[in-house]
Amino acid sequence: MSNSEHGGMTSTPDMANRRLLILDAAEAVFLRYGFARTTMADIASEAGLSRPNLYVSFPDKTEIYQAVLGRMVLRTINVTRAQLPRSGDLGERLFQACISWTRDGFELVRANRDARDLFDPAIPAVRDAYVAFEAFLDEVLTEANFAGNGALERRRVVAMMSTALKGFKDMACDSNELQNLIRTMTTAVAHSQTDTGEPGGQIKQAD
Repeated sequence: MSNSEHGGMTSTPDMANRRLLILDAAEAVFLRYGFARTTMADIASEAGLSRPNLYVSFPDKTEIYQAVLGRMVLRTINVTRAQLPRSGDLGERLFQACISWTRDGFELVRANRDARDLFDPAIPAVRDAYVAFEAFLDEVLTEANFAGNGALERRRVVAMMSTALKGFKDMACDSNELQNLIRTMTTAVAHSQTDTGEPGGQIKQAD
């Protein structure tokens, strides 16, 4: 018999379900209001919980956003990884990875300026998100045997691409310009020297 049946603490499955309920509600609220304008009361209301019940699961909205963004990042990377072609041009693989990472956030901010602070690198969750994305880019480059040379050493290339994407999102006037900027960058990276000496970083599918 669980503690909840005795009127005590909520059982572990109930707590897990409540956590998922909170994260689903918080994701909707953050996308609607941005980080700064969102309050714990907003999240509690969206989840259909009292504020005391919300605080049982999360101490503050920063920790909630950490969990929400972590879940969104994992979802994006997993979907993108599954959709990337397993063979062919490295430039196209990098383009698909980068556009999948930037497109939804770019369109969200264009539609709702309050959402801009969801991508503020001053927020630890955002920095963690870019660490995860850079690891994914490194995975894509590694699969293509991309080693780089000098200033184009692989880890530096990953950091450069990640930083450039932040700038592209800020400066692009529309989705077409964003895609063009990303295409130029990923094509340039793919045609830089690889450890095989092959421009374009062709990936052969395993037999």
